[in-house]
Amino acid sequence: YGAGGLSNNYLSLQDRVIDKTQYTQRMDLVQSSASSWMGRYSYGKESEISPALKLNGTKLDTRVHQVALGNTWTLSSSLVNEFRFGYNYFFNTFGRELAFERDVVKELKIPGLSESVPEAWGIPSINIAGFSNFGNSFGDSTEGPYTNRNHAFEFNDNVSWIRGRHAFKAGGSIRYDKYNQVGNQFARGNFQFQDIATGYAFGDFLLGYTQQDEASVALAVTKFRALSQAYYFSDTWKIRSNMTFDLGLRYEYTPPWLDKNGTLMNASIPFHDTTPNVQDPSRHPVMVRIGSGDVYEGTVLRFAPNIQVARDGRLGDRLVFDDKNNFAPRIGWAWNPNEKWSYRAGTGVFYMQDTSNPRFDMARNLSGRRRDNTLLLTPDLTLEAPFRGVGTANDCGVAPPLVCVTNVYVLGNMPNRKTPYMLQYLFNIQRELDNSTALEVGYLGSHSYRLERMFDWNETIPGLVGSVQSRKPYPEFTKIQEIGNVAQARYNSLALKLTRRLNRGLSVLAGYTLSKSTDNGSGIRVLDGDTLFPQNSFCLDCEWGLSIFDVRHRFVSSILYELPFGEGKPYAKTGVG
Repeated sequence: YGAGGLSNNYLSLQDRVIDKTQYTQRMDLVQSSASSWMGRYSYGKESEISPALKLNGTKLDTRVHQVALGNTWTLSSSLVNEFRFGYNYFFNTFGRELAFERDVVKELKIPGLSESVPEAWGIPSINIAGFSNFGNSFGDSTEGPYTNRNHAFEFNDNVSWIRGRHAFKAGGSIRYDKYNQVGNQFARGNFQFQDIATGYAFGDFLLGYTQQDEASVALAVTKFRALSQAYYFSDTWKIRSNMTFDLGLRYEYTPPWLDKNGTLMNASIPFHDTTPNVQDPSRHPVMVRIGSGDVYEGTVLRFAPNIQVARDGRLGDRLVFDDKNNFAPRIGWAWNPNEKWSYRAGTGVFYMQDTSNPRFDMARNLSGRRRDNTLLLTPDLTLEAPFRGVGTANDCGVAPPLVCVTNVYVLGNMPNRKTPYMLQYLFNIQRELDNSTALEVGYLGSHSYRLERMFDWNETIPGLVGSVQSRKPYPEFTKIQEIGNVAQARYNSLALKLTRRLNRGLSVLAGYTLSKSTDNGSGIRVLDGDTLFPQNSFCLDCEWGLSIFDVRHRFVSSILYELPFGEGKPYAKTGVG
């Protein structure tokens, strides 16, 4: 690695231990000629230890229980009912190698770091400029722990009825979710060392002079609950022997998550200002906690006095309002004018229902996150006193164990969230070339609306006067991160497919797709090469461009050729000799 290299001088190979156990049992019962039952139970357990620098590795433990029960009941030759029930239990915990074993944070006695629960035990993250290859020089990552204990119960029932030229289908599903999660970032603290005090980052580390210190006040805890429903009806009408028309309608309702733990907090933003340092307090965001009563009940966190707080139900009992207008019509058509040609077309609306991960962020607001930067001319932060206002005067006027948090980083969700949806349409032509070969040409397109992405309502306004913080619309906050329905997407594709069944020793399955995908937000979180926030949150149209996952050309083929040698083949029908 060259003389004087400061990295990759010592390498070691360590074992990555993965232990898996799986079990599945299925039973089938024929009750009568008209009724049959099935039942299945599955169990899975997986443990993984990923090593790193000594004691700096990670642990992953997963357990899964699944139960399925189904019944098919033939009421008549034209009427069939299908019932399904499913239960899924999912436990997953991701933590550090020392979790439940050793609390290094407590041993180091670094002031300002909160006492952790055993699942968060580990080593603080240390980042020394010039000595970091993967985000930190040593110590644990700032991520985790994250522990999930989830239960899902789902009932489905479908009825199929054939009457004349019509095939009717109707059904529905009811699902109850219990999503319990504990976790946070910066639970063990993150300490960065530059060359502020000594001119050499490692020298600053040896003397304990930090450049930036960051830590969470506590772990976030949620007990999410939601009862979802979906219903549908469809009619497949055989207009003629060679023409079919499909018409269907689906309705879905997935409410926002209800938090039984009562710790969710969201930002109520009455105005979206784009001017720096708004003076009118009535235009500033208000941090709203779920429920009613004392905003700080059950927490040691206190916001600075310039942060407006409330617990008065202004954002409802879930902090995100529901959307009940999720009707999804679907239309399809198929025509076979003769044995050689086939035409198909269709269009439909598809909803992308709620997930829990972006909503979990709202629980992290009351768990707190503080960040202090040292003074450049007279460095004042050290490992002995990494956070201002701990044990000394602070803006909140509180003393330990209470923690004062200023310049708040908000993790919010758009209160008036609408369900994202996609309008998809296709047209397909299929031609039989011979008895074993067919060529298919198709167009597939979609428009996606109300897609969610992350943006910042408190972005710094460009200017030459004042500090970066003072040029934010609401200087009492650092970022006001919100996940909302602000993105759209377009997709268009032309596909060719050649299919040849095995004939004369040759079978072919080949496909080519020419496509283009554009959007102004390819996902909520960071995708490959994408950014978490827009370049300018006040100009999301400026983000429009190729999707981060856009693939212009895609060709896939599977070819099987049977060699013409051997018994029953044209050549070398018998062995040599």
